[in-house]
Amino acid sequence: MPFLSRLIAFMVFTAAYAFSVLPASAGPQDVLPGAMMSGSPRLLAFALDQPGLPDNAKIAARKVLADAGHDVVAGFHQTDTRVGPFLRYDSNLNGGVPFDTISVGGYKFLIDKESVAAAGILVGASADMRHIRGLGNGLAFEAQAGGSLGYAPEEKLQKHQAGAQACLRQKASSSLYLHGCVEATWQSVDLGDEAHVAARAGLSKLFAAADGVHEATGEVRFDRLLGPDGFTQPTASLKLLSAWENATVTTIGIDLGKSVEDRMVMKRGVSFGVTKPIAGKLTSLEVEWQENAGGMFLGKPREDRNLSLTVTRAINERLSVSAGVFKTNSSADEFDRSGVQVGVNWRI
Repeated sequence: MPFLSRLIAFMVFTAAYAFSVLPASAGPQDVLPGAMMSGSPRLLAFALDQPGLPDNAKIAARKVLADAGHDVVAGFHQTDTRVGPFLRYDSNLNGGVPFDTISVGGYKFLIDKESVAAAGILVGASADMRHIRGLGNGLAFEAQAGGSLGYAPEEKLQKHQAGAQACLRQKASSSLYLHGCVEATWQSVDLGDEAHVAARAGLSKLFAAADGVHEATGEVRFDRLLGPDGFTQPTASLKLLSAWENATVTTIGIDLGKSVEDRMVMKRGVSFGVTKPIAGKLTSLEVEWQENAGGMFLGKPREDRNLSLTVTRAINERLSVSAGVFKTNSSADEFDRSGVQVGVNWRI
């Protein structure tokens, strides 16, 4: 889709220019703690390479990029693995519908109990692996794979997930990166399995402005649901990751999806997140809004609007807890719902 590709590139460079003309007063050293917390080696290397920092900062910037597979000779590689248990409240353990009755023509019908969404405590274990390999000339290969096995003892239900992705990431300059990825995901619940494959490509532009350093990433994505009823949906996204002084990181995201006939898909979404240490512990707040449309329910078009708020707090380097609330307003009253989400994750 050439139009979407051009639109993403235009949005990225427009966002970068809009921020770059704003005045900046914070010193380059003030944003380094936030850049280290951002999780982006590109943003951290860019922050370390800012004018006014000592020479050892530039040496550190080169090491950050080398660890990410850029600026190294071909053959460099490293692999990281993480495993650990989890405990969380899951509002839909079995993949069921969020209502137990349905009204048609003034008559009320009961939904089979096995087809209604079951909520409960899910316990299990997860594992993740990441492999990075330098291919030379600024090109890096990155592969990730992970999965989780979960069991709800009270409901006697299982919920399993797995996923993998492979990416090529090209450093075009110190402030511009390109990437292309393929990925696959799978989920198994009591009412059936679901598998997706996807391909995505995009670019990231880095810049300093308004007392911070920023990474604007635009991406186009083609996601396909596998199976006899499978379909493909193109989407476009723009994300702004920013590191500020006082060890603060923010994210702003915009997503747009193309309609798919007779399919309930994401149409648009926005998100905002902020992460910073509070009382000595890393704390994150994320707010997401998403509109889904395209499906039919009882012969009428269905449209859902979803809003969620999640707070995550690190207890230590390996243990974190999260809590959140969510609400769905649907044009079909049966799909209206709200609830809470809580979880505990421990990484070994």
